[in-house]
Amino acid sequence: MTGERGHIHHIRKGCTKGLHNSEKPPEPVKPEVKTTSERKELAELKPKFQEHIIRAPKPVETINRPSPDEPMTSLQLKVSASLKQALDKLKLSSENEEEKKEEDSDEIKIGTSCKNGGCLKGKKVVPCRHDWHQTGGEVTISIYAKNSLPELSHVEANSTMLNIHIIFEGDKEFDRNVILWGVIDVKRSYVNMTATKIELTMRKAEPMLWANLELPIPKTQLKQNEDITDQE
Repeated sequence: MTGERGHIHHIRKGCTKGLHNSEKPPEPVKPEVKTTSERKELAELKPKFQEHIIRAPKPVETINRPSPDEPMTSLQLKVSASLKQALDKLKLSSENEEEKKEEDSDEIKIGTSCKNGGCLKGKKVVPCRHDWHQTGGEVTISIYAKNSLPELSHVEANSTMLNIHIIFEGDKEFDRNVILWGVIDVKRSYVNMTATKIELTMRKAEPMLWANLELPIPKTQLKQNEDITDQE
């Protein structure tokens, strides 16, 4: 009897963690299954977005290229406020220098040696750094030229060609003719000119990635050019 009591006492001690609940726990809520018609109705209520599919680069031979003889159009030049301010400062500084030269011209004697490095007749023309990048719908060429002159610069284009002529920092010049890899919409292309660079933004005629900025020269034409150079 003592053994049984001891055994019962042991069992009761283990039940001190919580009381037994005779109520049945609620069943988990099952997900609502919608019929095909309900799903269709919900899909129609969702906002629709216009899809913008960007295709991978096509083989260049398959691109429908307009004639390169299309007339060239001057792209719109948009001049930023920063460039206008920089050019105004340069103009004012240049006018002050001219006035100072006129005042000092009578005092400089013939044969006087130059005491500074700014007495060169012309500036050294340095290569102008430029690069390009693209999105699905646009190609942008960045030309890192400071203080470009809008009144002396122009960019012309047709659907497949680009002629760039930029004058910057007084008498420096950037000229580049580009045969584009893809086709552009000239009417929606433009040029942004800032104090530190020029950006040519060209709208693609078709939303696809370009394999390169420029169209590669055919091997036959490249060989002809080499032969002409050898003959010269």
